[in-house]
Amino acid sequence: MEEVFRSQNEEETNMIQLKKMAESLEQNIAAEFTTLHQFLNDEEELMKGKLKDDVERLTRLLRENLQRITEKRASIECTILEIQQRLNVQETAFLATAMAVGGTTRYPLSAGVDRTKPRWGELE
Repeated sequence: MEEVFRSQNEEETNMIQLKKMAESLEQNIAAEFTTLHQFLNDEEELMKGKLKDDVERLTRLLRENLQRITEKRASIECTILEIQQRLNVQETAFLATAMAVGGTTRYPLSAGVDRTKPRWGELE
C-alpha cells in the first residue's frame, strides 16, 4: 500500500511539474510572440517610412521632369512662332518682289492663268 501512495505522490508531483513546465512554456511562447509582434510593427513602420520617402522623391523627380518638359515645349513654341513670323515677313517680301517683277513680264504672276499663251492641247 505504501508503494501505491508513493506512486500516487510521484504521479501528483509529475503532474505539478508538468503543469509548471506547461505554464512556463506558455509564458515563453507569449513572450516570443510579443517580441515578434513588436519586431513586425517596427519593420512595418520602417517600410512605410521608406515607401513614403520613395514616393516623395519620385514625385519630386516627376515634377522636375514635367517642369523641364513644359519649359522645352514653351521654348519650341516660341521658336515656331519666330520662324512663322520670319516666314511671313519673307513671304510678304517675296510676294512684293514677285508682284513687282510680274508686272513687267509677258506672263503676269497675279493674273492666274495666262490666256495669251496656248494651253496644252490648244497648240496650232
